[in-house]
Amino acid sequence: MEILNSQPLPLAFALFLFIFLLMKIVKGTRNSEKLKLPPGPWKLPFIGNIHQLVGSQTHHILRDLAHKYGPIMSLQFGEVSAIVVSSPEVAQEILKTHDLHFAQRPFFLSGEIIAYNFSDIVFSPYGEYWRTLRKICTMELFSVKSVQKFRPVRESEVSNLIKTLSENVGRTINLGQEFFTLTIGITARAGFGKRVGEEKVFGTLIQELVDLSSGFSVADMYPSLKFLHLISRVQPRLEKVYKGMDKVFGDIISEHRKRKVSADQEDLADVLLRVQKDGLLECPITDDNIKAVILDIITAGSETSTATMTWAMSELIKNPKKFRPIRESEVSNLITTISHNVGKTINLGKELFTLTIGITARAGFGKRVGEEKVLAMLIQELLDLSSGFSVADMYPSLKFLHLISGVRPRMEKVYQGMNKVFGDIISEHRKRKAEADQEDLVDVLLRVHNDGLLECPVTDDNIKAVILKDLSRDLICTPKYYAWTCTSVVPCYLSRDLSGGLKNEELDMTEEFGITLRRKRDLNVIPIARKISPTE
Repeated sequence: MEILNSQPLPLAFALFLFIFLLMKIVKGTRNSEKLKLPPGPWKLPFIGNIHQLVGSQTHHILRDLAHKYGPIMSLQFGEVSAIVVSSPEVAQEILKTHDLHFAQRPFFLSGEIIAYNFSDIVFSPYGEYWRTLRKICTMELFSVKSVQKFRPVRESEVSNLIKTLSENVGRTINLGQEFFTLTIGITARAGFGKRVGEEKVFGTLIQELVDLSSGFSVADMYPSLKFLHLISRVQPRLEKVYKGMDKVFGDIISEHRKRKVSADQEDLADVLLRVQKDGLLECPITDDNIKAVILDIITAGSETSTATMTWAMSELIKNPKKFRPIRESEVSNLITTISHNVGKTINLGKELFTLTIGITARAGFGKRVGEEKVLAMLIQELLDLSSGFSVADMYPSLKFLHLISGVRPRMEKVYQGMNKVFGDIISEHRKRKAEADQEDLVDVLLRVHNDGLLECPVTDDNIKAVILKDLSRDLICTPKYYAWTCTSVVPCYLSRDLSGGLKNEELDMTEEFGITLRRKRDLNVIPIARKISPTE
């Protein structure tokens, strides 16, 4: 009785909260009984499966659960039900075949605050507004014409990266941060025509946003409990990032309104402002909508590319004995070619294309391809055929279009040429016996093929397809092509920061779960000067 009299308010609040949560649990249980969900682990009342995500990396836990419950399983995070897909085949069904059924976006606190009340492409509900924004961005940034138009931008930013490395010879730098600056520069100039003025401040805001958007927020797991948004430490941090970005994007829009550019010089911001001014859309575009789209382009273009390049560089640094001779040899060939053509006109893009083919081929299957010029021509032809839109692809039911479009015979000619080259590569690898530490990609695939332990056996055609993907995936004229150029040329001028007395092979490769799987620790390196004589 003394306890009740001394603390009536806390006990009353606790009793009220208990009754409220109990009602939510009962209501949630009734609702879940109506849904037919895929199998999944047993759920606890109120928290669902939250407890199972504690203690290890989230993606590792989801992988282990998928091994137990299958490629498609259901999980419960508080009040929110989630379907987790861990199979490429099922993912294709969801993202392509049945994409409209899964097009609705979740309502997260970050989307409400940062994305201007869910008005960007990522968080916007599926509908006419979303389709319009997606169409504009696709046409203005990802068409073949746009990719070619932004080539000078990519070359300029890669040159800035090389310049930064050369200016910091002998000093420790954070290479991941430099890659982040590279990708921010490319996406900013492609999206709104210029680098952001206060680049370091802007980069810090983007990094803070990525950190806040990673993982799970308790407030998002219980959307009906509004007070969690108020007491959560995430909301004030999101609002601070929002204010900083809103100012930067507001300045960008103001600058674009003042200037007049021709249609062929327009960037994404110019196009969105023109569409806004025309007022022909069913859903009018506001300044906040334009800011939200710019944010999407910057975030998506910087975070994913940065993570990819940083991991690629980490692998190259961790295995210097395996890849350094290949890189140095191919880069030496490039520099020799340039030195032998002093005063003459050369196609630098073609030379970089040859460089990446040489490195990828030697890393993937141990040697340069004999008929290298032929292979390069075949890959270039393949990339040309794969770019843009084919009339036959737009009307899949009209089979005769494949015959009269002219694309099919060109594709078949490329296929026959590549099939011969890749067949020779597989035959050569079958004849030789490589030690485990000397195996390349084709050796590994052939070993898996010979073991016969997979449910889906690996055929020669499967191996050829992997070789083709390995060769062509990074040679398309997109930022990835220049990412490969960075990971090809830059390692020849880098040494890992070994001040702690560790060997390259001991480089920490621990990942960190988030929007992308980033390195948990910074990749610190020391640029070193490397001289190559003109006659080398």
